[in-house]
Amino acid sequence: NVELINNEVKVHYDNLKNHNFQIGRAAFGVGQGDAYRFLRHFHIGNEFNYGSYVNPQVDKWLTEAKHMVDMQKRRALLEAVGRTIMDEHIVIPLFTYQDPWLVRKTVKNYVPNPGGGYLVHRLQVSQE
Repeated sequence: NVELINNEVKVHYDNLKNHNFQIGRAAFGVGQGDAYRFLRHFHIGNEFNYGSYVNPQVDKWLTEAKHMVDMQKRRALLEAVGRTIMDEHIVIPLFTYQDPWLVRKTVKNYVPNPGGGYLVHRLQVSQE
């Protein structure tokens, strides 16, 4: 059986940090469109590695990706980390946040971004 407990956010994250849970929920955002910002949470010793996940291969890939200049190689490393985390059932994606935008036809250069965040300085508005 599972008992769901709803706590104030500070209490909730203190419980996660102190491993006072059997299964916990945490929300992470990718931020600047960089998968490393999310995946680094699964590196041993990361303060947000609430489940104390340990996988030396994942740690190796994350360390390499952090310093990788070649973006194709970096992406391959991060994809390997993501696949491993999902294969090992370290996370259970329950939902994703959505930021729907309604955009008039007169707005040009708008490109949907599933990760959120938009470069509005590239937008142009026509009088049509």
